[in-house]
Amino acid sequence: MVANFKKLIAEVSKMVYEKVDNDAKAYRFLPEAETKDVLKKKVKYLNKHLRDCQQHEKTEKEQVMIYGTLGTAFFKLGNFEKARENYEIQLNMGEELKDLEQQRMAHGNIGVLLKLQWKLSEALERYDLSLDICKKMNNRWGMSRLYNNMANIYEMTMDFEKAIQYQKDRLELAKQLEDQDGLVKSCACIAAMYHTLHDHQSAIDYYEMLMDQLRENLKILEDLADDESGSEDEGYVNLGGDDDDEEGGGEGGEGGDKKKGRFSKFKRKKK
Repeated sequence: MVANFKKLIAEVSKMVYEKVDNDAKAYRFLPEAETKDVLKKKVKYLNKHLRDCQQHEKTEKEQVMIYGTLGTAFFKLGNFEKARENYEIQLNMGEELKDLEQQRMAHGNIGVLLKLQWKLSEALERYDLSLDICKKMNNRWGMSRLYNNMANIYEMTMDFEKAIQYQKDRLELAKQLEDQDGLVKSCACIAAMYHTLHDHQSAIDYYEMLMDQLRENLKILEDLADDESGSEDEGYVNLGGDDDDEEGGGEGGEGGDKKKGRFSKFKRKKK
């Protein structure tokens, strides 16, 4: 049962959704995503597993994971009330267990729900609480995600100065983490907002930074092609896309500071 439960946790965390026509409350499933019937079956199984845990006095650590995953499943189903209810239980249990990771995820995901309900000031408060925990944990990838989320809210309220500052904070972390995807997105966002503010020189500066990064990414791909053709030079391997930095229904499974950028260097062994 434990193996099946862990597999289910992973599956629910990967459920795919997208926003429709820029309507903050309108979400739909992508074609490759699971149907609502499948999701409902998973919710039913999670609830059954939760009851089994409680009856057999399983660890609270396992129970708090179930509540977080239930929150994510209900989020994907569009049942924000039930999602919030489960995230709040996850948060309370995380506080009792002094589990910072569970607290971080719960605050962040509640923030997402509040944003979708257009309760932007409350969403910012939750993001700020999650950010404080990330700093305590030295979870720089989590900090980067939250800086982006907070910048998005300030951009929505047309407070471009604050939005730019949070994107700059994200940009600095992206440099430290060698996160090419984050670098590109931050530069693009900052440049566009400076353009909106009619600060054309600053916009040009960040657009140029964006172009430099895109050229660097292209060079990485060219180096990889050379390496595959038999070059003995140091090359790069594309490790596949990272999780998008945009906010999502489930932040669960994000493992502290272990995440890597889209490209990672490797040293070719001499034959």
